[in-house]
Amino acid sequence: MSAAGVAAIESRDGEALLDSAGRLQRFGLALWAADLLAVGATYPGMPRAAARSLRTAALKAAVACEGAATPALRALDVRMTATQRRVAELAATGLSNRQVGEALGISTRTAETHLHRVYRVLGVHRREDLGGVLPDGG
Repeated sequence: MSAAGVAAIESRDGEALLDSAGRLQRFGLALWAADLLAVGATYPGMPRAAARSLRTAALKAAVACEGAATPALRALDVRMTATQRRVAELAATGLSNRQVGEALGISTRTAETHLHRVYRVLGVHRREDLGGVLPDGG
């Protein structure tokens, strides 16, 4: 965790925290960035809007880490299976639950269940929002 990131957390400055995490990501340190953002998102007294923004950014960075987790990330419940990840990717392209199920050889209901879990994990409410939180837009 960077000194600038710690200072941003202590001052409850969401924008500075996003900037610090962005610098870590540019250096290829996605897990460090995700962890920093997760700590900020759950830090006591962090303004609600900033915490929401930090949570979304942490989840996006964590998805790029393919299952790696830290205590702070676990607190955000970022666990997603490979099947859930694939369901999210297909849904983000605009496929219906039925089409996702057919593509993956699972039932429509199973695809729907996975998708609802993905929504909860990523903090989104609609399939149209998936592209904004999956790395590389889905």
